[in-house]
Amino acid sequence: RRALPVAVLAWLGVDQRHHRKGLGTRLLAEPSLIATQPVRPLRSWLVAVVLDCVDEAAKAFYQRWDFREMPDRPMRLFLPFASLAKLMSAARD
Repeated sequence: RRALPVAVLAWLGVDQRHHRKGLGTRLLAEPSLIATQPVRPLRSWLVAVVLDCVDEAAKAFYQRWDFREMPDRPMRLFLPFASLAKLMSAARD
């Protein structure tokens, strides 16, 4: 265990009336786009994006984008910074 620099996403959600329209992916990608901009200092030191899932459905959504469980914390997920490219590419489509 050691402290690592991560970006934490909190309270990301889409109203149920707007599910299956790609809005969740776009919302998830936006902070990733900001963090990976070359002019941003975050790019040079972040190692991952971390978030807490509110329920199993949310967890399944994030796992589609390769988020992984933290050891001993199954509802806390992380995505290595290097994996953000896949997410950003999908949001642009």
